[in-house]
Amino acid sequence: MRRRVGFTLIEIMLVMLILSLLTGVAMTRMKAAFDDAALSTDAQRIEKLIQVARKRARLENKIYRISIDQNNSSYTMEHAAAAEGTFKHPSDIDYEYTLSVGVTFAEVRAIRANQTQHESIYAYPDGQYDPLAITLINSAGDTRIID
Repeated sequence: MRRRVGFTLIEIMLVMLILSLLTGVAMTRMKAAFDDAALSTDAQRIEKLIQVARKRARLENKIYRISIDQNNSSYTMEHAAAAEGTFKHPSDIDYEYTLSVGVTFAEVRAIRANQTQHESIYAYPDGQYDPLAITLINSAGDTRIID
């Protein structure tokens, strides 16, 4: 009787199929984790920028504005310039930001009934600010609300 050495083609193909399935499941879970991390990071960045704008408004005695551009998935920070009603970018920090790939603004709306600006957050020197309810969404459909 002859001893069998090695594996049959069927056995090798079965192992390859199982490995492919496991790899596919792992990749799907990793992508979901990366999507969730990008969404959380973007929400935290916006929250931090709002805090920075409020602090700088008080310290510099200027109005600061964070403008949301839903079409380009970006946002900018500016402060009031010398001319009435005009704003300019701060020269000492980054002022323009873009959301991570796969993350977009799902909704941006005013929170206060008397608030006229629906695409900008204003921070005032007296510590007050006009907040927005900002909803971010990622490619998986997960959302984060910043208000």
